[in-house]
Amino acid sequence: MKNSTSKIAFVAGISLALTFTFSCSGGDSEVAPNTEQSYNYCITANNTCLTGPFTASTCTGQLSNSCPNSSSSSAILSSSSSKPSSSSSSIAQSSSSIVPSIFTDKGNDIANYRTVKIGVQVWMAENLNYAIEGSKCYGEGGQVIDHDYVKATQKVITLSPAEIQANCDKYGRLYDWYTAMVLQPPSVNAPLTIPAQHRGICPSGWHLPSFHEFDYLYGVVFPMGATKLKATSGWNTAGGYDNGTDDYGFSALPGGYGYDKNSYDNSSYNNGGWEGWWWIANNTNKNNAYYWLISFDKQSIIFDMSTPVTDKSSLFSVRCIQDCANASKFGCIE
Repeated sequence: MKNSTSKIAFVAGISLALTFTFSCSGGDSEVAPNTEQSYNYCITANNTCLTGPFTASTCTGQLSNSCPNSSSSSAILSSSSSKPSSSSSSIAQSSSSIVPSIFTDKGNDIANYRTVKIGVQVWMAENLNYAIEGSKCYGEGGQVIDHDYVKATQKVITLSPAEIQANCDKYGRLYDWYTAMVLQPPSVNAPLTIPAQHRGICPSGWHLPSFHEFDYLYGVVFPMGATKLKATSGWNTAGGYDNGTDDYGFSALPGGYGYDKNSYDNSSYNNGGWEGWWWIANNTNKNNAYYWLISFDKQSIIFDMSTPVTDKSSLFSVRCIQDCANASKFGCIE
């Protein structure tokens, strides 16, 4: 399909309930190849544990509910990397925690990331790559829809651990909204009141952008904002599509997104290399929140407070913005 953004309405209309199991405890269990029972890990031929869930049809190794080599092969963040706190408010915070992963990350220390000033704002110039419960590298624990938009074809593939690590290194990790915000879902179907400069999983002194903060950025780079924010390499260019000019050093990359693998083409990840999706702190109810999108075939950013709403269990990228001393109730906009 030429217009990939038609999936927005589809994604917004489905419940994306990925099950993330990161515990390395529990008894071993094996399964015959013809069962579709779900297991926590897929152990590869070189004895590497891939975090699931997996079934016989998605695991090319041995299915198990425990990771026998987690203490030696998993990359675990040091004890000095503590769980990030959020801005003070009455909303319930989650118990998200650092988790073992075979895929290395950069943590949430801003010293590990490039930054750039655009107007009055200072942004991370790369996506957050912080391994925390509720996050995934593109392709981790599921299958990927591999698109060819020039030929209008697609196929479902499973990435190797090396390919998944390369995605994490290039695109950062993908997060559901509650994980990104470090919040618990409310008991009623109503939007949460998000204070200005809500930190979430961002580094200390940084926060997830509000709608108004992103609207300011949108105004600075308008028109052709997508072209100006895209990196000069890293985007699929088959069929005459282009990379960006990266006029401001923002270096936006197409990290794709994740969703319930049983809801669309029996897959978990989509449009890596073709689109980038990022969370905004604002939400509309218990289940839906706002995002912004850069697509391979658009020169403008897809961003509108009235329409781009999606399920909070979707997996999107995170770009953090620096706190500012003179922030209004809308954040850093002047």
